[in-house]
Amino acid sequence: MMVKPPKKSYSSSISGLGIYLKTKTSEALDYVISHVIFDTQQFQRLDIEVFKILLQSIRTCQELSLEYAIAGKSKVIE
Repeated sequence: MMVKPPKKSYSSSISGLGIYLKTKTSEALDYVISHVIFDTQQFQRLDIEVFKILLQSIRTCQELSLEYAIAGKSKVIE
């Protein structure tokens, strides 16, 4: 499963995105998906809201025992 966060974030849409990603990540198990890739290649840097969503999604992957990876520029991944 590939997750590509929006380049621009708005606080009103961020909470909805968090709920949506948690639901979709949980549904991944129903579709026998065992890997999630977070694509951050479009970012030069992450703003705090997108960072929070990625962190929340990574925690969900850990809770569900899904493998995950972050793809993107090394500066962003660090």
